Amino acid sequence: MRKRSSTHPLLVVIGGPTASGKSRIALQLACQLRAPIINADSRQFYRELTIGTAMPAPHTQRLVPHYLFGHRSIEAPAPTVKDYEQEVLNLLHRLFRRHRIAILVGGSGFFISAVLHGLDDIPTIPPNVRHHIHQLWQRHGLQFLQEEVARLDPDYYARVDRCNPRRLQRALEVIYHTGRPFSSFHHRQPAPRFFRYIYFGIYRPPESLKHRIRERLVGFWRRGQVEEARTALLSSSPIPRSTITYQELVPFFEGKCSLSEAFQRMQTHTWQYARRQMTWFRKYGPREWFTPDQHNLLTSRIRQVIEESHK
Repeated sequence: MRKRSSTHPLLVVIGGPTASGKSRIALQLACQLRAPIINADSRQFYRELTIGTAMPAPHTQRLVPHYLFGHRSIEAPAPTVKDYEQEVLNLLHRLFRRHRIAILVGGSGFFISAVLHGLDDIPTIPPNVRHHIHQLWQRHGLQFLQEEVARLDPDYYARVDRCNPRRLQRALEVIYHTGRPFSSFHHRQPAPRFFRYIYFGIYRPPESLKHRIRERLVGFWRRGQVEEARTALLSSSPIPRSTITYQELVPFFEGKCSLSEAFQRMQTHTWQYARRQMTWFRKYGPREWFTPDQHNLLTSRIRQVIEESHK
């Protein structure tokens, strides 16, 4: 029997911790493969948060088509993971009419997983339950949400972005409404997709990553991130106050710490976040990992996949 070749387009997925060099690798690949880049970083959605989220600069975005970067305002309701999944799938349907390859890059592992595998069927939450959880957050703050999720669903707490109040609220909404851990809904079979994918992780040794985090934060400040944060934090939106590199400046603006102390907290929190990302990616993410200087090896691996699909 003649072997049928794959006709499905290819999604190249690049994940990994913050400051690991994912965006640079994605840009190099996109230029070589003539492929568009899609954002999978939940904080790079927001046009008001450009410097402190390391969003690709405008001149970079003009080199190849970039999608879902800075396309939302912090004043709009934050998208759910389901919203993001559907937005990317709709986008891929359009992109794959013109391109055989697209690149998805970012550090939000749960968002990536939703695109590749789909989401579980989670019950609809009544408005009164959502309102109750939101009120608990406003009354008791982020730490209360963290402690509640850790107590009621330690499995989910181990992999959630603990600085994201919306994710924590979502988990508590489901727990309070159903009486079941949020993580218990995360066991369905992968949803069928109209594309193939290959999933890579970008890795740096801990000391190298720590150094890069510090250098990146210094670069943020030189480009005006403090003033960007000052403007963003004037908004009524909770997003800047739950975003690393912005939330640490709140005490400074309130006169409760020095700029140097705020910078040290940024370094600490960014490193802690990177470690949590690595924990998640190792458990739920890619099986193939590359260092940033292995670009040629990564390119060869992608071309191998492309060639095998035509045999």
